[in-house]
Amino acid sequence: MTPAQRRLTRVLRAVGLLDLLAWIAIIAPATQIAAMHARLGMGPFPEAPIAMYLTRTASLLYGFCGLLLLFLSRDVVRYSPVIRFLAYAGVCASLLLLSIDITTGMPLWWAIFESSACAGLWALVAWCEARSRAGL
Repeated sequence: MTPAQRRLTRVLRAVGLLDLLAWIAIIAPATQIAAMHARLGMGPFPEAPIAMYLTRTASLLYGFCGLLLLFLSRDVVRYSPVIRFLAYAGVCASLLLLSIDITTGMPLWWAIFESSACAGLWALVAWCEARSRAGL
């Protein structure tokens, strides 16, 4: 394995493990989720069942993305086209994420941090994948 392939493997595993942390919200008590919501300055957490449903299912999907990245990291040469596709799609999704954050009234600090972190991580994956493919 080349140094670039090892770097890509490490990046995919780090992002995958980070995404797996979202699974904490699946099992966290509703009171803990509501407290975190308030601590972030977003007011009281909505008591409608749809709010908790969306919180937990979004966490489930983030975790599954993490599992996918961990799986792809096992053979970065074989899965290079998929990794490249996910990286470019992720950078594009960060722009949509910014738009969603702004139009739904999320705090500006949240919108900027979330979209730039998303874009940055996926850009890093794209860069590592390109270096890996080039054999650098």
